[in-house]
Amino acid sequence: MTERDTARFQFTGVVEGFYGPLWAPAARLRFIDDLRRFGLDAYLYAPKHDPLLAKALLEPLLGADAERLRDLAHACAARGIRLLAGLHLEQPFDPTRDAHLEAVAGKCRALAGLGLGGCAILFDDVPTSAVAPGGTRFGGSLARAQAHAVTEIRRRVEPAPGGLLWWVCPSLYSLDPMVARQWGPFEPGYLATLHAGLPPDVAWFWTGPSVCSQTITLADLAAWRGQGTTAAERPLLLWDNYPVNDAAMVNDLHLGPLSGRAADLPRAIRGYLLNPMLQPALGAIPAATCLQYAADPAGYRPREAWRRALEALLPPDARVPFAALEALTRRSCLAPPAEPLAPAPVEGLIARLAAAWQGAQGEGSLPASLVREYADLLATLDATLPPEMFCEAEPWLLRLRQARALFGSYVAEGDLRAREPLLVAWHAEHPRVLEPWFKP
Repeated sequence: MTERDTARFQFTGVVEGFYGPLWAPAARLRFIDDLRRFGLDAYLYAPKHDPLLAKALLEPLLGADAERLRDLAHACAARGIRLLAGLHLEQPFDPTRDAHLEAVAGKCRALAGLGLGGCAILFDDVPTSAVAPGGTRFGGSLARAQAHAVTEIRRRVEPAPGGLLWWVCPSLYSLDPMVARQWGPFEPGYLATLHAGLPPDVAWFWTGPSVCSQTITLADLAAWRGQGTTAAERPLLLWDNYPVNDAAMVNDLHLGPLSGRAADLPRAIRGYLLNPMLQPALGAIPAATCLQYAADPAGYRPREAWRRALEALLPPDARVPFAALEALTRRSCLAPPAEPLAPAPVEGLIARLAAAWQGAQGEGSLPASLVREYADLLATLDATLPPEMFCEAEPWLLRLRQARALFGSYVAEGDLRAREPLLVAWHAEHPRVLEPWFKP
């Protein structure tokens, strides 16, 4: 696909592609409804831990599994959203075995029969040695084995191109060195070989210059496409790993707005799909900013988009508490320091508390009035966050309450005998640094 003249993405949606517990169906529908007002039009259902699409990929689609996907497809269709399923072709799948190819094709046919509008064949996070079962047939080429699998599965599902969308996630979905370190070295020309073997209308995913990228530009894309020579001709989809917080990020909340995405990405990228947080209620706010970027990349302003998301998705009395939670848990490689989001009194309280805590180490003390302010802020969080958000935030709220107890032992009239056991307990959980308002 050559650079497009449009300033908009053709698809703006979600790829539910994280590692972690599956969302409850009702929570997923609330998330979809929250994001529909921000332009959501495509939803790729691809949780890494749904056996139906991964470990049990070769088993037929029956019973309750079929019902839940039929219900999701109908709910999406009623909302004008195209639903696709992502199938993780991992071991024991063997691209040389006809029975395996037919099993996956049969599952794709069943998904289409339930009302889904397409399939994504996903090779992300697959060891590069996974070609071993068919190594001789494909000359040891992972790319050739994967291209054969996609082409053959599609042929069996749609002998002639029909109404289904077909997407693929390469194993080399980013030039981030972490990909090869984690999953093994790639053959020279992996992307070029994969591109040459895929049908021309099959779109593929890219996550940016990193697995989880702080910034994404067309120059980053040019570097990745350069690995595939003529790969610029293939339709491209951006799998944006924000605000996802799985794997090594499970202790982080990414509640702030998306940032660092170039305004001209739609010139070369057909679709934008965000990977959401493990917490659907809390994660709807940052996800809404992602979709606002996708709807108008040139006009996107992170702070204004975040404010619109708060106003659309939260009752008035919960907006400042949510902003306080974001400020109190703002620590992540995906959330670099930016302009303050919470009201000035909240940001000021956190700054004063951080400075006072540094000065209170050893035999120092904290002002009782400052600790009371912090306690009042936590009480507001407990009282005003919507129930589903409160439940999702409970691990972080618990740590914030523990910090309140620790601070209380540092006021001038506090119980000095309580300091040492509280500090010992805190350091046991955080041996590297003492940060009382971060991390569950």
